[in-house]
Order: sequence, then C-alpha cells, then structure tokens
Amino acid sequence: MTDMKIRCVLCLTFVLLLATLLVACQSDTSTPGVTTTKPDQQSSPVADVVPDPEGPTIEQSWQSGPHADTFVETAAGKNNLCARCHAPAVFVPTMEDIPESCFTCKFEIAPPPPFIPQEGWTNIECNVCHLVNKDGEAEPDFAWLLFLMINEYEEVDSSTELCGKCHADADLNLSDHELIVVSGSHADFTCTDCHDAHVLATSCGTAGCHDEIQEIPGHDEDHEAVTCGACHDAGDMEVGPDTDLGSWLTFLPANAEGVSVPFTSHNTQLEASCERCHYPDNPWDLSEDVSAP
Repeated sequence: MTDMKIRCVLCLTFVLLLATLLVACQSDTSTPGVTTTKPDQQSSPVADVVPDPEGPTIEQSWQSGPHADTFVETAAGKNNLCARCHAPAVFVPTMEDIPESCFTCKFEIAPPPPFIPQEGWTNIECNVCHLVNKDGEAEPDFAWLLFLMINEYEEVDSSTELCGKCHADADLNLSDHELIVVSGSHADFTCTDCHDAHVLATSCGTAGCHDEIQEIPGHDEDHEAVTCGACHDAGDMEVGPDTDLGSWLTFLPANAEGVSVPFTSHNTQLEASCERCHYPDNPWDLSEDVSAP
C-alpha cells in the first residue's frame, strides 16, 4: 500500500472514530449547556513535566491559566466549531476542514455533531502547542495541532505564529471575537516576550522590561486599578472602569446591541494623555486639573 493510501486510510479512520465517540457522548444523561463546572479529571493526559524546585511545575502553571478551562457553548447549544480553538484535540472537521490528501480516496463523511459535552472536552493541553512523544513528554519547540488521531501538526516559527492560529486568524470571521494585532511600541515583540506561556498572565512591572515603573509619574496609588493599556493604548479605544474586574481598561466599540466589552489593547505607545480620562464633565467625576511633572 502506498504512503498516500495509508495516509488516506488513517485520515478516514480518525474522522469516523472521533465522530462515533462524540455521538456516543451525546447520549449522556447530562443536559447540554447546563453543566458549567470543570470536570474533576481531564479526558486526555497532560504531558509529564519536570518540577521547578523554586516555583510551580508547568502543569501547575497551566492549571491556573485560562487554557485549562476553555469549555464554551453558543446560545444555540453548539460548540464543535468553537472546539477548533478551544479544544482542538476533540474538534471534528467537516469535508472542508480535512487535509487535501484525504480527498484522493473520494469518500464522504457525515456532518460533525454540533455539540461536544463538557465530559469529553479536553481544553488546550500540551499536545495542542507541542509534539508529545510516546513517553508523554512535550517537546520544547512549538507546533500547532491540526488533527490528533493522525498526528497531523503544522510547523510554526514563533510563539506569535502559534498564538495567532486562534487569536489573529482572520479566516475564523467570528463577529464576537476580536483579532489581536500587536503594533505600536511592541510591534517587534513575540507573545511570550510579555505573556507567560502557560499562565498567560503578563505584568509590565514584573516582566523585566519596566523594573523602575513605580518611579515614573502616574504609576502611584491613585492609579493602582488602571491597567497599562488604559493609558498607553495607541488605537484610540474607549477607556473606562469595569465594575466586574475592578479595574480601568480599554473597551471595544459598542456592538449592534449597544454593548461595549473589555478588550486589552495590543497597540501601545510610550506617551500617555491624562486628558483621556481627566476631561471636563467626565462621567466618573475625576478632576480635570491634572499637571504632569
């Protein structure tokens, strides 16, 4: 059997097995959309990691970050399309999504199940961003998971290219998902220059870039709840307080329903204009009398 035929057989087997598994999961007695808590156990193992004696292990860091709990569901009770980024290991492709080499066999597959129960959801684990060897160890280099069952990965050159598969892919064309475009003062930075690769959090004051930030005017107790982007955004985004998060940040333009949601600006500049918040008759009763040293 030629390599091309073997690849096609593996591809077809992957699609059929995964579709069968998810259909079986849908017969579970749980009601779609009702369960909101994270399962006690992940449905697929996280790769082995070497503990750092001076800090948390990679797995512990991952568990504390948003990639460890990515279950979502649309208002219509669907989430298979969401799984392409939120849980790639269990994403079921359509005929348009499968590798071109599979078309050699000229087969047809049924449409994927629209809903993946949380019990079968795998979040974003090690094998989504790294090749994991047979011993369960993640390779240090980045790689983007395409289809797990046939071990199909795409090579990427940087953390920015990897993160961009979900956070900057214009082809996703989702109205309620804003693309992240890094520009301005940080245009040459990669994602992991600022963000911890597993916790995903970032701090301008503790990342090693702005160690003396507290000595700069405006970085004082009065502005402790103001995020860096709220002052240093270069994209003219709306700025204001978010009562749920308890901080001042940047907001996307209001949608058709008039709702404006928080969104961290990745278009930054060194200069900051106090008048952005401290203007006459501002809705927060902030003083407009601000003098910069």
